[in-house]
Amino acid sequence: MEAAIVQRTVSGLLVRSFPALLTPAVIVGGIFSGWFSPTEAAAVTVDYAILIDLIFYRELTLRRLWDAIYQTTTTSASIAMIIAGVSLLGYVLAREQAPQQIASLFLSISDGPVSFLIAVNLMVFALGMFIESLVILLIVVPILVPIALGFDIDPIHFGIIIVLNLKISILTPPIGMALFIVAQVGDTPYQKLAKAILPWLLPPIIVLFLVCFFPVLATGLRSLMQ
Repeated sequence: MEAAIVQRTVSGLLVRSFPALLTPAVIVGGIFSGWFSPTEAAAVTVDYAILIDLIFYRELTLRRLWDAIYQTTTTSASIAMIIAGVSLLGYVLAREQAPQQIASLFLSISDGPVSFLIAVNLMVFALGMFIESLVILLIVVPILVPIALGFDIDPIHFGIIIVLNLKISILTPPIGMALFIVAQVGDTPYQKLAKAILPWLLPPIIVLFLVCFFPVLATGLRSLMQ
């Protein structure tokens, strides 16, 4: 009897949550099918959430909608100020050609693909803690790509290394732009969050290390598709 009750309860929860669980499919499917861009996916997700609430859940009121808009606006404004400050720092460093100088310094000690990748990871990680990722992608990466190709490093492999490194560096104190955003959204003191994130940086660093020295992890899927 109890098993039947539990089964009915679980089945009811699955049926009730099914429209919400379709959200990732709507986002990924819409992007890959070309219906909307990744940027437009955010607006589509909001529209989909409102639609399924009006049809299935019917819990959204005008008051709750206004509160959500208000909180989203204040959070977005705070995040925009953080991004503006980091972008200004990136502009100053780019104007002084700091990325190019750091790249030249690291590349001067590289005499092979392994030492090159180690130098690139150290450099991108150090820059990513202080500079916005877009600045690194637009200024530093174009300098490094021809050198990587000269060392016969697969461009897909190299690109995945850069992206993984940037994702780790923006979560790394003392700056870590993503930490400021998470602290703002979660209403958590930055100092507390910076200390709490440190142990969780180890797994992605291990993944970066494995991808760096075992290229098949980055290019294996492409080989299978060919």
